[in-house]
Amino acid sequence: MSIATQRGLLSREQAAEYLSISLRSFTRIVASESIPRRRIGCIVRYAVRDLDNYIDSLPNSPGPKPGKRGEE
Repeated sequence: MSIATQRGLLSREQAAEYLSISLRSFTRIVASESIPRRRIGCIVRYAVRDLDNYIDSLPNSPGPKPGKRGEE
């Protein structure tokens, strides 16, 4: 485990994996400024707390209605 990971800072790839999304989707979310970046010189990292805040800001989606599976 790297020092950055111990401090709650993740690379772009690690952050995408943390959110269980593709790197491409993560890049789009960051471009929309929904998740802030942390710059350390020329290195960009993402704070775990910012990723958690992003998850918490997402609307809850209701699950499928019982008995409706497979019906059209």
